Amino acid sequence: MKNKKGFTLVELLIVILITITLIGAAISSLINTRRSFIFNGASQKLEIMLRTARSYAVTGKATKDYSDFDNDGDKTDLVSPANYGIFLDKSNNEIILFADIHDTTEGKYDAPASGNHSAGTDEILDKYTIPSNLELSFNAKTGNTVSILYTPIFADTTFNNVPDTEKTLFHFGIKEKTGTSPLKRCFKTNIVSGTIESADHSEC
Repeated sequence: MKNKKGFTLVELLIVILITITLIGAAISSLINTRRSFIFNGASQKLEIMLRTARSYAVTGKATKDYSDFDNDGDKTDLVSPANYGIFLDKSNNEIILFADIHDTTEGKYDAPASGNHSAGTDEILDKYTIPSNLELSFNAKTGNTVSILYTPIFADTTFNNVPDTEKTLFHFGIKEKTGTSPLKRCFKTNIVSGTIESADHSEC
């Protein structure tokens, strides 16, 4: 009589346990990969928008004059704005790249009533909504919004809604809202040079 070969119940349970463990490890890896992908995308977008604002200022980029900033009666011609800036908004989890072109309130962000522009307001050049699991972080102690502005050509740096004690070297960044080891990336910008550099995680 021939011996019958097959798996015992114990062997089947071991195979099932190994399979479940491998599947769990794969799912965990996918979750961490997606988490890093979302975080890196958001932090890179923040850095790109900051560098773009400074680049526009350094090159003296012109923008459409929807608010008649130069008082020539034409709201479609090109002008050099008072500043290019980034508006960091914790409340709405948004980053806005804008041209500061309303002459009565230079040095701050004036949100258009609708769309990207309207009379008497600034021009939105780019807007990014941060994923809901992330949030902006900055060392300013006043409210939920901060503007970083660069003056065309000279790229002098000014801040709106930042205490004087923090204006020399302003720290800001983006981080995960929850987690045992939340991901975080910080930047710093100097009021004199306006250069943007990476900063230690404890500084924002």
